[in-house]
Amino acid sequence: MTALAPAAGKTAPEWVWPVDGASWDRGSQLSADERAVLVQAGPQLFHSARLTRAERAALARLLRPLEQVRSCLWIPDSAGHHRWVDYQVVGMLLTRTAEAGSAWWSWDQSAWTRVIGPDAQEWSRQWPEQASRACRIRLLAYAYLLGAPVDEALFVRFERLHLARTVFGPEIVDREVETVYGLLRGWGYRLDTAGNRSVRTLIAHAMLLNRSPLLSDMDAALPERLRQAVRSTRRASGDLHSLQRALAALGRCEPPVARNETLVGHLRAQRWTDVPAPWAEMVCRWFDTSTLSRNVRLAYRQDLARVGRWLATEHPQITEPAQWTRATCAAWVATVDRMRIGDYVERTATRGVFGDPMSPSTKDSALTASRAFFRDLQEWDWIPRRFDPGRALETPRSIRALLGPNPRVIADEVWAKLLWAGINLTSDDLPTTSSGPR
Repeated sequence: MTALAPAAGKTAPEWVWPVDGASWDRGSQLSADERAVLVQAGPQLFHSARLTRAERAALARLLRPLEQVRSCLWIPDSAGHHRWVDYQVVGMLLTRTAEAGSAWWSWDQSAWTRVIGPDAQEWSRQWPEQASRACRIRLLAYAYLLGAPVDEALFVRFERLHLARTVFGPEIVDREVETVYGLLRGWGYRLDTAGNRSVRTLIAHAMLLNRSPLLSDMDAALPERLRQAVRSTRRASGDLHSLQRALAALGRCEPPVARNETLVGHLRAQRWTDVPAPWAEMVCRWFDTSTLSRNVRLAYRQDLARVGRWLATEHPQITEPAQWTRATCAAWVATVDRMRIGDYVERTATRGVFGDPMSPSTKDSALTASRAFFRDLQEWDWIPRRFDPGRALETPRSIRALLGPNPRVIADEVWAKLLWAGINLTSDDLPTTSSGPR
């Protein structure tokens, strides 16, 4: 791969935009000579290689920027097919210029989307059969270097790594990609698998969004833009986390936030619209102070959110933990004992059948979270001691009796195998250690 212009072949760390549009004549109206040539050529505009010297002279204002962009693209200059693709791309832009009656620099985003095509099928329908399929991605490359208002959502419909190498150059793109890969390999990422292509694609997409292949030009807002672009495809990509980690290590953005931390941040932002604000604030404060593991705190937080919704519905006068009494605890225990799937939840899409009785383990978990919450608040002197959480919020015996083993009938043939194994068990069948059989 070789570039046709020195600017595009620049290998220094600094990178500049290769196309200089300052000298272009961007008059909004087509001249009389330009209109005459465009009308006279008609369908032959698609075959721009066949334009005569006089016609090219008349269309010089329209062709000069396209020729400058063509010279900056990183394409094999010895391949005749690529030159023919460029001629077709120029012909397509001239054809649409003739139809619109205005030059390409006056087109809006929707006009460029129609030219490039929202998808390959739509693009094929508007051009002759002899049009090369390579013209579509080349059209996007032309529009990108021309600084046209291209919809960024189009990037996800193309091979982004190939597009980045075409407009920025393979040498600088591969060098910056390898910088990220070096960090990820040092952290233990396995990049020599089929998934490494998706990481490269994300890096190339970030370059295209940032309009620069240099990692040093990326800013803190770029990961979120990239995340929004990936979401538009309705596909999740765990590689975004890896890429943001690498960019953070290079000092370009903040480290990625773990999913659990995101959930907690969402809690603080939303404050549970259907939960009393003082209750939600105390739960957040307890979450940040408790020494329980994060997974346990997250599970308890969901149960405490259920408590808050119950308060808002049944006891709106109670808005904070300090107002709880033994009577409140008794009412909550009774509610849990009769609770059904879907009661006081944030989302109705729950496990199990909506409206069925809640499992004993779920009831016990809700009361365990309540005991832990109030016990900690009292121990830390955040609320007065009005009751003993261990007794006032104890799991009822009727629920505890349903916990533990769930016996079932064992088939006769299974029982016979167990009986035979027990009768014939010897010390050789037991696992052994250095001290002998266990």
